[in-house]
Amino acid sequence: MIATVGRLELPRRTLLANGLAIALLLATAAAFVVAEVLKLEKSPITGTRVTEVFSPTCGCATSRASISFRLRRNDRVTLDVVAVGGGDVVRTLLRSKRVEEGRVNVQWDGRDDAGRLLPDGPYRPRVELAGFDRTFDLPNTIHLDTRPPQVAIVKAGPWTISPDRDGRSERITIRYRLSEPGKVSLEVDGTRRVLLQGMPLAHKLEWNGRVGGRPQLGTHRLVVVARDAAGNVARAPQASTLRVRFVALRRHNFVVRGGGRLRVPVDTEASQVAWRLGSRRGTGSPHPLVLRAPKRRGRYLLVVRVGPQTVRAHVRVVR
Repeated sequence: MIATVGRLELPRRTLLANGLAIALLLATAAAFVVAEVLKLEKSPITGTRVTEVFSPTCGCATSRASISFRLRRNDRVTLDVVAVGGGDVVRTLLRSKRVEEGRVNVQWDGRDDAGRLLPDGPYRPRVELAGFDRTFDLPNTIHLDTRPPQVAIVKAGPWTISPDRDGRSERITIRYRLSEPGKVSLEVDGTRRVLLQGMPLAHKLEWNGRVGGRPQLGTHRLVVVARDAAGNVARAPQASTLRVRFVALRRHNFVVRGGGRLRVPVDTEASQVAWRLGSRRGTGSPHPLVLRAPKRRGRYLLVVRVGPQTVRAHVRVVR
C-alpha cells in the first residue's frame, strides 16, 4: 500500500521508522531534562563528616567511628554500615528513626548487630530516607584497623652520654623504621620525653639527657613507641638502658706511697676536671688524672667534679 503526504508518496515502513526515531529523540530529551532538574535539585543530605580510620581495640579517643551529616528536612532515617566491595549490611545504627532537620551524629564501635568485632577493612555508611524514597551511599570510607605498626630500630647510640655541652657524646640518637605511617615518641622511664612531628616511615629520635634543662644523671630505660592513625600502639621489641653522666671513676679505692704519683682513671667526655685531695685542689686532664699524693700517712678523700656532678674515691697513703 502507498501512503500519500502532499505530493510525496512514502512507504508505510519508512513512516514508522521516522516516527520511532522522533519518539526516541523526544524520550532522550525528556530524560536529559529530568537529569538536569535532578542535578539542580539540592541533595537532602549535606555536610557529611565521617571518620576515615579507627581502631575499636585501641582504648583511645579513636576507638569509635563518627558518622555525621545534615538533613535538609525532617524524615525517617535508616543508617546502615555496609562492607565495601560486597555491599552487605554489617550493622544498622538507625532503623526508620524519626529525625528532625539539622545535624545527625552517630557513632559506630566496629561491631555487628550481635556485638561481634568485624574484620579489618573498609566500610561505608548508607543512608535511607523514607520521605524521599531514596538510598544514599555516602562517599566517605571508614577503615577499621586493629593491627599496630611494627617498629624496627635501625641504629642507636651512644648508650652513655655526657650532656656537659662540650660537644662530645651530648645526646643519644635512635634511628627507626615503621611498617606504616605513625606518630613516634621516646619514653624515658615510662614518661614521654620526645615526640616527633608528622608520621614518617623512617626517621630519628634524639634525647640530650635533660628534663627542663636539668641533666637526669643515672641510668634510664628507653622505649620507642609508635601510634598509627587508627590509634593502635606498638613498642620497640626491646627496651634499652641509657647512662647519663658527667664524670665517673673506674676505681674508688687507691693505695699510694707518701709523696708518690697517684694515677686516677676518670670516665668523662670533658677535657678538664676539677679535683680536691685533702686540703689541695686544682684542675687537670682526666685521661688519667695524675696527682701528687700527700706526704703524710693517712686516709684522704679525693673528689672529682665536672659541671654539677661530683664523684668520690678513698686514698690511703702509706710509707
